Amino acid sequence: MIEWQPDPEFERTLPAERAIVGSFKLVVFSMADHRGPNEIIWEVFGPPRWQTFLATGTAECIDEAKVAAERTLATLQKSSGPY
Repeated sequence: MIEWQPDPEFERTLPAERAIVGSFKLVVFSMADHRGPNEIIWEVFGPPRWQTFLATGTAECIDEAKVAAERTLATLQKSSGPY
């Protein structure tokens, strides 16, 4: 099971969570905008030191974004092996 926690990089502005899984960093955050509906973004970063942007997407809620990020991570690990 992946453990998610608040992401301090977004602490003061937007709701956001992150998970560190080996050499990967998963991030989900809200793009709240007064002009339209709230958009949730998920991102996956890889080695070295989470500097490689690997994937992104959108979701309707934080939990859905977490699932999408975790599935993407599983796919990446299968295709390229563990880091």
